[in-house]
Amino acid sequence: MAEPRTLALKEEIVGRHPAGRHGDRTSSGRNGRKLLSEDITEEEKGTDTKPRGRGVLDAVGTTAAIVFFACGVGSVNVACTEVCDQKNTDAGCEACDTDTSVDTDTDTDTETGEEGPVCDTYDGEDHEAVLEEGEKELLGPVGHWMKIVSLGFSNQIAEAVFMNEGWEKVDFEGNVVEEGDLAAYFIFSADNPTLTVSMGGREQEITLCGVYDLGDGTLVAQFITDNEEGFMHCAYVDSGSLAGPVEYAFSETVTQKVSVQTHNHGFIPDVETGEDQECPGTVSDFKFERTEFEPSLSPTLATVPGEAPNPLEMRGTTQNFIDVGQDAEGKYLRFASTSANGVLEQPLDASLSCGGLTATWAGNAWNLMPLFSYEYAGADYIAEEIISSEERKVYVWIGSTIKEFVLRHPEPIPFGTEEQQGLGLSMFTKVQELREGGQVTIGNKTYDVTLNTESSRISGFVLRPPEETE
Repeated sequence: MAEPRTLALKEEIVGRHPAGRHGDRTSSGRNGRKLLSEDITEEEKGTDTKPRGRGVLDAVGTTAAIVFFACGVGSVNVACTEVCDQKNTDAGCEACDTDTSVDTDTDTDTETGEEGPVCDTYDGEDHEAVLEEGEKELLGPVGHWMKIVSLGFSNQIAEAVFMNEGWEKVDFEGNVVEEGDLAAYFIFSADNPTLTVSMGGREQEITLCGVYDLGDGTLVAQFITDNEEGFMHCAYVDSGSLAGPVEYAFSETVTQKVSVQTHNHGFIPDVETGEDQECPGTVSDFKFERTEFEPSLSPTLATVPGEAPNPLEMRGTTQNFIDVGQDAEGKYLRFASTSANGVLEQPLDASLSCGGLTATWAGNAWNLMPLFSYEYAGADYIAEEIISSEERKVYVWIGSTIKEFVLRHPEPIPFGTEEQQGLGLSMFTKVQELREGGQVTIGNKTYDVTLNTESSRISGFVLRPPEETE
């Protein structure tokens, strides 16, 4: 077998920066939204942005000696001819070197000699990727990955595995395969350097140019693609940030402090070159929102009938506080997305509307409990349920849909006193409860609830995206 010859690579052999140079990340490609299980903790603060460094071969410089099997050595010469035939072009094939002599001038020589015609097939660095073992590259623009599993220098091989944007292994057509299925793997070699894949509707050929030894035991593989948009060379961003707290006036004496944890991850154009404007971009994943009340809320705190409810900030929206309480299931905090409040001055003529329901004060019963009549356009049936001396619920049936309303009013006036001439009334709809282990829906999104308590008081709560269950 002919001896390998020693060559010094020019810096120009390295294209732009391969994406994802530092192992598996929690992003998932051009269209990525799915997080891996390594979620950041609540205590994580600050920002950790990891831009891509310059290419591996670029760091070698012009004087480093790199040994590789040239196109004219042994079986690699056959691969050179095959690749040229596959490309249906003579570009670079005439330059295939069949000389098996050894070039030993490696001190300061900046000439690279023959690099192999497959590396010269395309102009432009978009089509080049240089990867170490464990690194991966985005196959633009479809959001699939090619990850290097192992490299062999002497036999010039590079084993790769292909994955989709959810990190599931796929075959060369982009179909998900079972774990361990070899259909997701391919071994590039000098004898078989080119693979055709068709993922996301985009067919492309990926060709191994060679495996290089950087001299310190590090091996890198150089690839090119005939995809017209090339590989996607981007900088990776991975930052966890706990923003806040932002303070809101819950009442004259209570402050609500809101802190939000987010996880930003994804790919941006290379910060050094500003190239690849078609990088997938970053994704901001909501991790949790924490509310703290200072001081904590009393278990008897409730909205005063007829007065505006205390504002409760949740996920960028202002909700309407109703009350804090405790029942057989534990402590709770009630709130509503819609409310109306006012003082009704005269029975029979005084009314208040909320969420489409109009309640008209019709006087008081024998025990001075307020009486109401109700109207709701298109309602099939309206029913009332007395909850306590100062609260009732109204149910409105429209076909199979039932709408629920809460009315709060003063307790009845004791006998022997002058009958009230005005009535404070607060109405709420879309009422929900914050309970430990429960869920709430804000802005059409559902969140898991953690209720923080101190003795009998509520000190705050935490909202998180629901845990995924199989």
